[in-house]
This record gives sequence, C-alpha cells and structure tokens, in this order.
Amino acid sequence: MSGLLPPLRRLAVLVVSLLCLLGAEAALPVTGATPVTAIAAADAVATYDAGVPASDCALVGRVFVRGEGCARERCVEGAVVWRRTAGAEACALPGQPRGYGYAATVDVRTCRALHRRWLASVNYCAAQPDRSVRTLPDAPQCRGAHSTYVVGRVDACVRPGDAPPPPTAVREHRTGVLVVGDSLGWRGGDELVAMHPAVTVDAQPGRRPSELLRRLDAYRTHSGPVTGLVVELGTNTAPGYGRADLAAAMRTLPGSTRVLLVEPFVAAGTGSSLNSPAAERFGAWMRSVAQSRSHTCVADWPAYVRAHAGLLQDGIHPRHDAEAAWATWVADAWSACR
Repeated sequence: MSGLLPPLRRLAVLVVSLLCLLGAEAALPVTGATPVTAIAAADAVATYDAGVPASDCALVGRVFVRGEGCARERCVEGAVVWRRTAGAEACALPGQPRGYGYAATVDVRTCRALHRRWLASVNYCAAQPDRSVRTLPDAPQCRGAHSTYVVGRVDACVRPGDAPPPPTAVREHRTGVLVVGDSLGWRGGDELVAMHPAVTVDAQPGRRPSELLRRLDAYRTHSGPVTGLVVELGTNTAPGYGRADLAAAMRTLPGSTRVLLVEPFVAAGTGSSLNSPAAERFGAWMRSVAQSRSHTCVADWPAYVRAHAGLLQDGIHPRHDAEAAWATWVADAWSACR
C-alpha cells in the first residue's frame, strides 16, 4: 500500500479524526472504578474464548475462568451482555448513555495516541465504562505515565494533574488513502495499520453501504482529498441502496483516484461456502461499477474464503488469528490495483 500517510504525530489531529471519522466512541458502565477479573465455576452451558487473556477479559467486563478462558456471555457482577458479535463480545451496565460500554470501537492508532490500552484480542480500545466518573486516577484503561482517565467528548488518558487535550481541528498533511469498512475492516484494521502505518482505516461494526458517501465527505472536510480508496462494505444490507448509489459515490472522486472494491461474503447457511443472495448482489454491483470506471479494481473476497476452509469463525468474520491474513490479502490486492 504505497503512498499512505505517515503516522499521525499530533494528538489533537487524532482527536479530531476520531470525532469526525468515527463519531461517538462506544463505552458503558462498570461495577467499580477498576475492572476485576472474576473467577467462577464453569457454567455447563457457557462458552469461552481461550484467546482472550484475563487482563483483556476484565476490561471488556466479561468473566474469566481459569482453565476455560474468557466467558462469551457472562459479565462481571451487575453488568449485562452488550455486544454479542462472535470474537468481540463486550459487556455494559444499564443507565449509561446509549452506545457506551466497557470498550470502544476506536481505531488502534487513535487509541494509542490517547494513551489508552488497545485490546488486540478483541479489537477494542479500553474505555472507562461509568460515564458519571469524569476522572479516574490509576485507571487500568490507561498506559504508562498517562495514568489518569478523563471522560469527555473524546476520552483520553493524561499524566496526573494534566488537562485533557482539546478537540481542536488541526490540519496535517495526509496522503489521502482511505479504507471505509464495516466489521471486517474494524477487526483487521490494527493489522493493516501495523503493515502500512500511513493508511487511514474508517471502519465500524454494523456499517451499511449507505454510509459510504457520508464517510467520504467527512474525510474530505477534515483531512483533505481522498487520493486512494478501499471500500469494504456490503456485509450489512441497506434497504433501498443499489448500484446507482454506489456509482454516485464513486463519481464524487476524481477519475484518477485509484479505488479497490472488496466483494462481501456472508455464508448462505451454517458452514455453507455459498454466498448469501444479498452479498452476491452487492458484489455484482461492485463488478459493474468497476467496469465503468478507470483505475477501479475488485477484490474477490468470496473466492479467498472458499479457498481457505475454516477461515471464518461465524460465516462472516475471520478468526482472530486470521485477521492478519485478511489485512495482507487486502494490501496485496491494493498493490496490484492500477
């Protein structure tokens, strides 16, 4: 992925990027100021994720059982299951603002620039769940000397006594290569950024194709021209959205802008290698748009899935240990696109 922006150097820029590209982050309440790993007897019906360490498990509000792993559907006392997405389950408590839980879907680069802990095993940024606690000293969600968690429009960890960074819009040169995606891009975003620190990944679980134009407009408004675009959408349907809408979004880009359209795959049934009709239809729109536009390529994700049995954990999302393979595949497809 040549031509991608250098790593962001100023926290203010990243704060703005978070506000404008990703919107409100996800965070909810916790039973205490510090998440505690709960040790409990294994439930006969409980399922566990052995790939999530105890520290990450505690920070997403789930129960950790020695010898089993991190419970997928059991939360620490007082919490409830908030996100049920396979491999990225998280908990919350009632009574908090809508959309806030134990963890946030903040991208890895922004998370680290805010000095918060990145939970690689579940692809979340650690969040202080109780929004009524505006300042939390020695917060487990923080890293290093920046040990005080401050709740705000954008939550940040600061050194004791320091004020949080203001969400000031500061323009910085960007090369303009953007990935707009849904849960696949969100899960593989940290691996993609690790390979290519210049890429801007704007991906959120549940994102629909109808959000594409809005994401492009947000990037152009706050970061400058989009000089390269990867579209990883179509997993989630958008009623009324069709080929004409996708083509219209592409027409907002200069004709010289390189575009990679990643075809979606949603298994037609449990264990099926067949793509769902909706995902297949969206892929056909992508192929049609690519044929009518220069410098536009299509990456056949369904073919890759079929060639790698066992890649997906739920018929949609790659296993956690396969997220790097997804990122490598996307990067290779981008490099081959001209």
